Amino acid sequence: MSWQVEFTSEGASDLRKLDQSLQRRVLRRLQWLADNFEAVTPEALSGSLAGYSKFRIGSYRVIYTVDDARQLIVVHMVGHRSEIYR
Repeated sequence: MSWQVEFTSEGASDLRKLDQSLQRRVLRRLQWLADNFEAVTPEALSGSLAGYSKFRIGSYRVIYTVDDARQLIVVHMVGHRSEIYR
């Protein structure tokens, strides 16, 4: 069974701020992540973002958490790498 992707209100808002071609790219890559999650090792973050993981999409990052019991990837933030960690 494939994992599902869910956005928090902040994550959805961040996605809407991107131009449409970048939105499509992010959504395609998140679908790839959901389809291949068992083969991917999440990149854990530290500091104020401890407990979250990141997914790289070019110069953009998706900050997410994982709910193993529900096989759910919860997207909390989407943004350019120069701004996402602030």
